[in-house]
Amino acid sequence: MPLVTISQLRASFGLDESVPDDQLALSVSRAEEQIRAWAGDEAYADAQQASPQDALRAYALQDAVRSLAIYYALPNLSLRIAGGVAQAVSMPGGYSVSDLSPSELRRRRADYLAAARQAVRPYLIDGASLSSAGIIIRA
Repeated sequence: MPLVTISQLRASFGLDESVPDDQLALSVSRAEEQIRAWAGDEAYADAQQASPQDALRAYALQDAVRSLAIYYALPNLSLRIAGGVAQAVSMPGGYSVSDLSPSELRRRRADYLAAARQAVRPYLIDGASLSSAGIIIRA
């Protein structure tokens, strides 16, 4: 069972139905894989339960997955092709991803990555490093 569903990701970031489910599913899957690597199988499995033993940790891991999923998704959200027409994807706050400069896109992605790291930091397993996770910030 995923920690974050496609519907939850859409609701969290105001993503409309023009963004294909499979694109978001890939971003969520990548995010969950990374969060599991940082927090460990035991914490991740507990967070998946309907009544987790550590509800605060479960919420933090879900928050981390949401933030990391949008981090992964943003570069591909710039334009969606619908009916042969390119459409900008709107985000909360009234901006369109395609309106962002490359530096602004990098900054927003860095913010989402920082939020994910902050949420998972208290739950890192021994040997896990937030700085050596192999995540590269680029537009």
